[in-house]
Amino acid sequence: MLERPDSEQLEYAASVGRAILTYNSHDYALLAGKWFEEGRVHSGIILSQQFSKREFGELLRQTLRLLNVLTRDEMRNQVFYLQAFR
Repeated sequence: MLERPDSEQLEYAASVGRAILTYNSHDYALLAGKWFEEGRVHSGIILSQQFSKREFGELLRQTLRLLNVLTRDEMRNQVFYLQAFR
């Protein structure tokens, strides 16, 4: 899926029942709004600041906190900011 447009990325994630984690907050927030207006279902969009290679452990920690707090059903059609799970 590398180099595919954001809309295809979200389409694919939704088709296989996966949430998507992205640094591209602007475009995915717009896509989430568009999907909401169209009544389309996705498995969740997780927006994050970009982490450096040195900070990769922090990205993993925050992602695990999110996954330990939210169920699959709670993530459906929702947008989350990863930084809320510091």
